[in-house]
Amino acid sequence: SLICKVLTEQHGNISIIAKGIRKQKQILSRLWEYELNLSEPKEEGLYLLKEAREQRDFSSYPSSETWAAAECGIELLSNLLIPASEAEEYYALLCNYLGYLQGVSKNAILLLWRLFLRVFQMNGIRMEIKLCSQCHCDKAIVGCTRSGELICMECYQAAPGTYLQLNPLSTRILDLLPEIGKHLNVLSLNRQVVNELNDLFRDYYQFHHKQKLRLKSLSVLSQYYPKA
Repeated sequence: SLICKVLTEQHGNISIIAKGIRKQKQILSRLWEYELNLSEPKEEGLYLLKEAREQRDFSSYPSSETWAAAECGIELLSNLLIPASEAEEYYALLCNYLGYLQGVSKNAILLLWRLFLRVFQMNGIRMEIKLCSQCHCDKAIVGCTRSGELICMECYQAAPGTYLQLNPLSTRILDLLPEIGKHLNVLSLNRQVVNELNDLFRDYYQFHHKQKLRLKSLSVLSQYYPKA
């Protein structure tokens, strides 16, 4: 038998048990969309898988880097508590993300960061990437707090040693994120910037959700970018 966690359009994230599936020599791929025939548990617990029909293949990508970004997106959504009333919206978000990545060969992590922004907005903890979190003015961002809130130059200089300074490339990427699909092939990333923005989004998530965020695929993904 196999126990796995899946994102469903009706129930959100649930755990299912596929009894005897290994004997049947059937494989449930992490990157496939299935039509699942399930029996709901009488009490809170595991759903029983009766049948799984393959729908869409999200397992093929132009590069290993892009594949890692796909895995990381799935990991991110698997960490969320998704109410059934919002499950359809999250399900569509993940499918659109995985489908878009299938046409991307480089800089896929940029799309992962955009996914973070959309998840934050859907969670009701919108990350304002063009506003200073301290003075709430639309000024150029140069730094951040240890909880991932963004800071402008005036607020950064007003409290020396309080905030973390961001690489200029990081602030440029943040500014472009809402339309980052137009810039995938013109930005040259390095591991310093990748790790800096990974930490920023992780810290923001952890501060607002009050829980650790561990994405195994994220450390793999960062290895595809050269050292500064």
